[in-house]
Amino acid sequence: MTEQADVVFTFSTETFADAIARSLSRPPGRMLQTLCSSPRVGNLLVVDAPRWLPARLRRPAPAWPSELGSPRPHFRPTRLARREPHRVDMVRASIRGRENQLQRAVHKHGLDRPVIITFDPLLAAFGRFDWAGPVTFYGRDDWSRFPPREPWWPAYEAAYEALRDTSRGVLAVSSPLLARIAPTGPAAVITNGIDPQEWRRPAPPPEWFQKLARPVHTYVGTIDERVDETLIDGLARAEGTVLLVGPIEHERRSRLEKAGAVLYRAADRAELAAIVHASDTGLIPHRTTELTTAMSPLKLYEYRAAGLPVVSVDLPPIALEAADDNAIFLAASRADDFSRAAAEAARRGRDSDEARNRYIKATSWAGRHEAALEIALR
Repeated sequence: MTEQADVVFTFSTETFADAIARSLSRPPGRMLQTLCSSPRVGNLLVVDAPRWLPARLRRPAPAWPSELGSPRPHFRPTRLARREPHRVDMVRASIRGRENQLQRAVHKHGLDRPVIITFDPLLAAFGRFDWAGPVTFYGRDDWSRFPPREPWWPAYEAAYEALRDTSRGVLAVSSPLLARIAPTGPAAVITNGIDPQEWRRPAPPPEWFQKLARPVHTYVGTIDERVDETLIDGLARAEGTVLLVGPIEHERRSRLEKAGAVLYRAADRAELAAIVHASDTGLIPHRTTELTTAMSPLKLYEYRAAGLPVVSVDLPPIALEAADDNAIFLAASRADDFSRAAAEAARRGRDSDEARNRYIKATSWAGRHEAALEIALR
């Protein structure tokens, strides 16, 4: 029988409810799915990011999703201050209080020296964890360059240094991100993956999609400052349709619709997969920044699982994939280059179903997480 380890799994700035609302589609949700089904995991405690106590009391805990199997204990830590501290000394102090809450929850639920797997670099770095087993930080972004968390950048820099000093385990979604953290302990690159069930037999797209001019060049994801609007603007003026699927703030929506792009918010993961599968190309029109050069864009793998050729700016993690995949077309960060690459990708066309199914099998989250568990459950 496989020896089992008790595990504490924590989110970073989000909660279990947030992950459920996103259909567990992002790396934390996918890792949680793996832990819930792994025969190597015994007791499992799922832990939210802390929230201000009055806000926590107003929001009930979410129901346990059936796709995660039998319910596991879910801990929702609180803080008394309304705002999260960002000064490094205050962050360290808040982590001490958070760890005390966590240790009490572990004792309450009967976990024995649990392994710690956290997407929060502050908790991974500043927690003592002398009561726990090995600690592993799972990096999905370079938090020290993530614009919404700019006030915390010095704290994240200090966290990376502490991770090196303590030789704690690190998993990162890309080689540039792993190099940025520069761990001294056990480490591995765990690129993002796909859920085969979502992509093997997508449903037909919505009726409105059928009326779009071909080729349909589709971008899926949050439409924020990472997206280079000049690339979208140039491509929208060419033949076909630029379709942007994801959340967007009002002012940006107005600019992109004026440029000729079509914007849509998919109702759920099934509709998103149907739209992507029916498209002609998948787009990654990101700006080249310290943040985007460390990403492992989940959309890249989803586009390819749908059989689409991909058009992307030339970012290191994507260039690495393109070296072994002639369906990934790299372009300079100029509108004319990006539009030419999109036209070339559309002419190339989709993969055969046989090739697509091979890709789906090779890129599953289950396969990616085998290496992750080797580090985390060491």
